[in-house]
Amino acid sequence: MANPFEAIDARLSNIESLLIDIKHGGKSLAAQTMPTHGRVMTLPELVAYSDMAASSIYKLTAAGEIPHGKRGKKLYFDREAIDAWLLERPAHTKSDTEREVNQFLVNAGSRRRVA
Repeated sequence: MANPFEAIDARLSNIESLLIDIKHGGKSLAAQTMPTHGRVMTLPELVAYSDMAASSIYKLTAAGEIPHGKRGKKLYFDREAIDAWLLERPAHTKSDTEREVNQFLVNAGSRRRVA
């Protein structure tokens, strides 16, 4: 089960960015929360696209752990690079784990016979 505090943090971060953009005469609410179909995404679009909190994305960009570009204070994200980054460490299924254990046991058994 997902951590409810992460979901709350994500929603609060999204609300915060929407309020800041409204204050500064930004785009409409619908335009800010819906990802575009283009290749490049802004931070609010990535938040909606990935369901990650804006604060988490900021931390990842500061640590250089997420592919991004920056113009002035604006962050930009390549959709294809983000897709690859999100999928670079897939979760193993139960059958994957069983297959790895069986392979390990086969290899361990063959080492014992040789020694």
